[in-house]
Amino acid sequence: MAFVLVLALLSAGPTAFTQVVQRDLVDSLLALDDRSEYSTLRQVLRPIRYDSVSLEYLRQRARDLDNCSAEAYANNQLGKMQRNASRFGRALAFHDEALRLGVRCRDTSTITAAHNGRGVVFRRQDMVTAALDAHEAARAIARRVATPTEQITYELGVAVNSLGNIYLAMEQWPEAEREFRESMRLQAPLGNDLGMAINYHNLGYAVEQQGMVDTALAYYQQSLAYNEKIDSDIGRVLCYVSIADIYAARGQIEDAYRLASQANTLSDDVADPFYMATARISFGDMLARRGELNRAARMLEDGLAIARDKNFLFERSRAHRLLAQTDSLRGDYLGALSHYHAAQQAERQLLSETNQRYVSDLSAKLQTERQATEIDRLAQENELVRERARRDRLIFYGIGLAIALLAGMLFVLYRQRSIIDDRDRAHLEQQRLASQMNPHFLFNALNSIKAFLIDNERSAAISYLDTFARLVRRILNSSINETVLLSEELDNCRLYVRIENARLNDEIEFELNVDPAIALDDHVVPPLLLQPFLENAFWHGLQPKKGEKQLRLSVEPLSDAGVQIRITDNGIGREQAELNKRNRVHTRKSVGIDITRQRLAHFAKEAGVTARFYTNDLVAADGSPLGTEVVITIG
Repeated sequence: MAFVLVLALLSAGPTAFTQVVQRDLVDSLLALDDRSEYSTLRQVLRPIRYDSVSLEYLRQRARDLDNCSAEAYANNQLGKMQRNASRFGRALAFHDEALRLGVRCRDTSTITAAHNGRGVVFRRQDMVTAALDAHEAARAIARRVATPTEQITYELGVAVNSLGNIYLAMEQWPEAEREFRESMRLQAPLGNDLGMAINYHNLGYAVEQQGMVDTALAYYQQSLAYNEKIDSDIGRVLCYVSIADIYAARGQIEDAYRLASQANTLSDDVADPFYMATARISFGDMLARRGELNRAARMLEDGLAIARDKNFLFERSRAHRLLAQTDSLRGDYLGALSHYHAAQQAERQLLSETNQRYVSDLSAKLQTERQATEIDRLAQENELVRERARRDRLIFYGIGLAIALLAGMLFVLYRQRSIIDDRDRAHLEQQRLASQMNPHFLFNALNSIKAFLIDNERSAAISYLDTFARLVRRILNSSINETVLLSEELDNCRLYVRIENARLNDEIEFELNVDPAIALDDHVVPPLLLQPFLENAFWHGLQPKKGEKQLRLSVEPLSDAGVQIRITDNGIGREQAELNKRNRVHTRKSVGIDITRQRLAHFAKEAGVTARFYTNDLVAADGSPLGTEVVITIG
């Protein structure tokens, strides 16, 4: 009954709470039997979460009554208020105190909330290593809870989202996308509209940096819808800025200008220096695009001053780069050069080698944890294999002693065993190639299906899942065979291209041409022979390309009953693709082409044919790249 009374009185709002019954209500709340539950405090005290006077009173009374959960709640909320005012030192002191109290009273919800609060303070200051430590601590503690409460799940979602934001700052886009989708999975069942708004916006930025602009715009618009629902001016500012950037890139300058102007006006109402700096810099960019260079420079300088005062490294870098462009257009080349050097300095500080290495190490750690279950299963299977191997060795030794006088036969058996081992190794290499798709292609395909379901595109998800299931079934069937019919290999290619193209909004035009003179069922090839070349064409040649994207697969006859297979794309070419790979912050060594070369050599030896492939760089008369062509000959 007391709980219901408190909740009813608090619903009157912070003003009524402060003016009429503030102290009596706080005293009544602290006397409740369920006072130790952080989640209960968070629910009941929601109306005063931004009332510093009430929170300070709660903090003092909770300290007097030795109620560490209530005192920790007040400290965490006061820390958030100080952080939003960019008073980071004071904010950190409040969260540190909340963490100390949570440890003292062994309240997991309090501890995770305090770690997340500290992490956001560090992240606002672009202190990457410290932010990673704080959010990773919150994530690890929350995941150790066997039966998590809604509050624990909420804090876990906050930690995962924050890790995604750090990956964004370090320009590790796929890793950031993965964390935001995981955070959305955690927040959706809680009905947390604010969490969904934040994650949709962050997810939009991650996919935009990977070249999926239309998808990014859709995510920004979904985020804006959530922010309208919860009436969040901060969310509107971020969405207006992001959508304006896409409009500007498309040449819709007036639409971009209108949204950036609205964001700048709203940021003054929000009065948070971080969002004020972001909005001013974006508005200055749009002014420069309209040719209002002097006004743009003033707006950018204003945003830069806020970013410099609060040490927002990313916004400082962006403001300096835009000022360099603006000064150059105004003819102030010395000023442009000065801003250019300042931007480089800020970027070096943000993307320092230490931060990069630390983020990479954490990424590897998270990936290892996700594979822990699979590793345990493989370890058990491996133990069974070892047991069988030990038994086989005992049998082998017994036979060896029994037939010691038959050295010649033993030699023959040894040679036969060596041949079998060689064949088994080649077969294992084939299975390794098939399994190589698991951590990358399969993971991305499942994420695409999840995205369709999240977006309520049920028919698209069913169609995509059907195609994905057919391809996986074919992969599993073909992985136990040394060869497949050429017709089956081409069917596998069609399925693979359809799945990958769906992730890119079907923007790649694919064409398969087979010469009528070829009987496809008369020819065999190693299974999954063409997939590595198609993957390279998709993700290294065509995905980064602007404009029309074409992929051609043709099968032509050769003399002596052979075939020639051509895979041609009009992408950016191998030289630019290699440059893009070197410029990435997080790279992965690809072994698909090397394994394909070895498999072709093994196939040619077993089949008594000639099999090879080579790659041609297609160039125009002026030397500019026109794409890449891979030619495989078997005959």
